[in-house]
Amino acid sequence: MTIKSMTGFARSDGATGSIGWHWEVRSVNGRGLDMRLRLPPGYEALEVRIREAVGKRVVRGNLTINLNVKRSEGETRIKLNESALSQVLAALDSLKARIETAPPRAEALLGIKGVLIYKVGDDFSSIANAARRFLDQQNQMDQRVHNVFAGHLRAIVGNMTVEEMIRFTAPFFPRWRADLEQRYLRKFELPADRKIKALSRGTRTKLALLLALCRGAELLILDEPSMGLDPKTRTTVFNTIRAMNDAGHTLLLVEQNARSGLGIATHGVVMESGRIRLEGPGPEVLSNPEIGRLYLGAA
Repeated sequence: MTIKSMTGFARSDGATGSIGWHWEVRSVNGRGLDMRLRLPPGYEALEVRIREAVGKRVVRGNLTINLNVKRSEGETRIKLNESALSQVLAALDSLKARIETAPPRAEALLGIKGVLIYKVGDDFSSIANAARRFLDQQNQMDQRVHNVFAGHLRAIVGNMTVEEMIRFTAPFFPRWRADLEQRYLRKFELPADRKIKALSRGTRTKLALLLALCRGAELLILDEPSMGLDPKTRTTVFNTIRAMNDAGHTLLLVEQNARSGLGIATHGVVMESGRIRLEGPGPEVLSNPEIGRLYLGAA
């Protein structure tokens, strides 16, 4: 595999029994995930499996996936498609009722496409297994590449200043709110010229919140924004979330701090072991006696 400017190419060859196969995968950058498959006739059933397997491993990019299959000399089995033959005979009977026609010749019936099925070896299972092996190999390669680049990325980001990180992020979002950027720089007291690796955990969280809030998103999803924060910073974060919601923004908040989360939620849901136990307006859920037993550890 070679990677350049988020463009990837991979290929793999192999053989199973009398079947030889050659895969090619090409990828270019894209906003979402778009797959175009080119499969030989007779292997269309692989498409669903390939799309599912790739979808679990790739989240974005325009992918073209090609499969070429060659068969060597081997045992060929011919099977009569009883269902197709029955449909052909029924059609002939219907035709005889309308016009006078001679009885069909056997070789003519067998020459109709689909009446005879030609099978060389165990084609489908062999190619399906080959596809799985190829995708597993690709996943292992992707993981190795990710591990290499993730380390470099952390080093690069850590050496950026707060201002450089903001300037790097903003061009990716056409609806970037420069007005909110300046407001939260002041409110969060973020040091614009300090490197990110030198920031405290609370300050890094406030920077991450600024980068999220300024994107102009219609829906903002926050996963435990208060984790690891000191009380003062936690209060600032929840006050900011409340102000965003009061300004008309929709936020989905996942939060272990039930008191703080439910205290500002217009609608709250409390879950236990993956099941919804309480639901309703946030303050009402918080005041429910069951909340102590289910979530806050009360007896």
